[in-house]
Amino acid sequence: MIIRGLNSLYHWTLTLAERPWALWALVIIAFCESSFFPLPPDLLLIPLVLGAMDLKDGRRVAWWVYPLACTLASVAGGAFGYWLGATFMETFGQWFIDRMHYQDRFDQIVALQDEYGVAIVLTAGLTPLPYKLFTIASGATGMNLAAFLGASFVARGLRFFALSILLRIFGARIRKLLDEHFGAMMIAAAVVVVGGFLLYRAL
Repeated sequence: MIIRGLNSLYHWTLTLAERPWALWALVIIAFCESSFFPLPPDLLLIPLVLGAMDLKDGRRVAWWVYPLACTLASVAGGAFGYWLGATFMETFGQWFIDRMHYQDRFDQIVALQDEYGVAIVLTAGLTPLPYKLFTIASGATGMNLAAFLGASFVARGLRFFALSILLRIFGARIRKLLDEHFGAMMIAAAVVVVGGFLLYRAL
C-alpha cells in the first residue's frame, strides 16, 4: 500500500512539469521536501531543465533558473524544518517522527550531528539521506543557525546545479543514468565535499 502510494505520488510529481506553473510547483516541492515531503525535487527538476521553457506562453526560461529556485526553496524549507525542531520538538516534531517511524534513524542522526556537526548536514544535503530529518534534528539540538544555513546552501546548490549541468551537457541521454545511479553519484560528491571540509578543519 505504501509503495503503491509513493509510486502514484512519483508519477503525479512528474506530470507537474507539463503545467504552466511548473516553476512554482518546483519551489513548493523543494521547500516541503526539506521538512516533510517524501519525494526529492530532483524528479521535477530533471524534466524542467531538459525542457528549459515556460509552458504557459512558450517563452524560453534560462535553465539555471530552475536549480537556483530549487536551491533557495530547499534551504528555506530547511530553515523551516530547523524552526520546527527548535520550537516544536516535544510536540509536533516528535509526532512527525513517530508518525513516519523515524525514531531510530532520528536518534542516529542526533548522534552523528553531535560528532560531525556541519559535515553531516553537507552529506545529507548532497545524498539520498533524509535531509528533512537533519533539518529538524539541527534545530532540536541547537546547531548554530548560520552554520546550518551555510552548509545547506552549499550542499543543496551543489546537488541541484551539478545535476542540471550534467543534463544540459549530455541532454536526455543522461536521464536514464541518473535514474539508476543518482544516489551513488551524490554520495561520491558528498565524499569529496565532506573530505575537503574535514581536511580544512585538520589544517
